[in-house]
Amino acid sequence: MKNRQVANADRCGSSHDERAGGEPCEAVAAVAEGGRNERRVEGGVRAAGKEGICDAETVPVRPWTVYLIGGIGSGKSSVVARLREWGVPVCDLDETGHRALCLPEVKDALRRAFGACVFDECGDVVRRALAREAFATPEGTATLNRITTKSIVKLLDEWLARQAALAARRGDSAPVCVVEVSAYDGPNGRFPDPDEILAVVAPLEARIERAMTNGFEEKDVRARIARQPLDSERRAWADAVIENDGDMAQLHAAVDAWWLSHSRNACPATS
Repeated sequence: MKNRQVANADRCGSSHDERAGGEPCEAVAAVAEGGRNERRVEGGVRAAGKEGICDAETVPVRPWTVYLIGGIGSGKSSVVARLREWGVPVCDLDETGHRALCLPEVKDALRRAFGACVFDECGDVVRRALAREAFATPEGTATLNRITTKSIVKLLDEWLARQAALAARRGDSAPVCVVEVSAYDGPNGRFPDPDEILAVVAPLEARIERAMTNGFEEKDVRARIARQPLDSERRAWADAVIENDGDMAQLHAAVDAWWLSHSRNACPATS
């Protein structure tokens, strides 16, 4: 059952793969009511109430995995940057997908499916050419997903295992990892369901303006938004929602509030 939280950036007061999350310090970490109620552990589940997360042996524990979702221009990158200031391990699933394209078995399958036109003279995948071929039809998109998803999930699992090992060496029995998923397609979709979903949403015009500031043409932004899930769907999927409808300080306050509700060893962010 989901524990609904809303961190409103307008109302809240207040590298990278191998980074450790929240080194122990003197800071008092708040574990907010409505946070995690259970933690997955290899071989079982242990409870975590609002008084804090119970102790466990210093052994690798599967991290509490949070998918960060949001559409183009919503502010996901700013949320990720703030989380990294806290030392939170974050995996960019787009980058993981790019790594998957370098695997020999994936290359072989792509060559059979789309031909030599998606490779350069060195035998590397040209992502722009692959996108042109794969996204031309729904069938092509489905083929690309079928070829790459298994490898992406395997790479993600390996990253989570590394984070678990790092946490165990730190004596952290309650590790939290965030996975930025730009193409989340809902529960029971391409990727395994996480322990929690954190959505960042923003007004449409603000999203368009942000994306254009980053070099996108307005028509391309609107076309991409039209192909993505609605924010109303993201809200329905999410356990917590960050409303990015204020300035950067307000967004940081919302991110900080969310993180402090999850970490017992949080050190203050840098700014």
